[in-house]
Amino acid sequence: MANAGYMVHADHGGQGIARALCAYSLVAARDSGFKAMQFNAVVESNVRAVGLWQSMGFRILATIPDAFQHPTLGYVGLHVMYQEL
Repeated sequence: MANAGYMVHADHGGQGIARALCAYSLVAARDSGFKAMQFNAVVESNVRAVGLWQSMGFRILATIPDAFQHPTLGYVGLHVMYQEL
């Protein structure tokens, strides 16, 4: 099981950086013989990230409630997202 996580500074959002990082990681994981990739902590209120990962083939396996303290929303859940390679 490969595991990855990315954070892109807000000033650089929308430039395709996260998509490029994920695409590279998926290829590297496949080439290294991994059978799946998992993101352990995708903040559920980050709808751009959740949508991006879903568009790249990841699905939400579970949501851990109140696991992340968002600076303005308070406690929100963290998704565990998964994709078979």
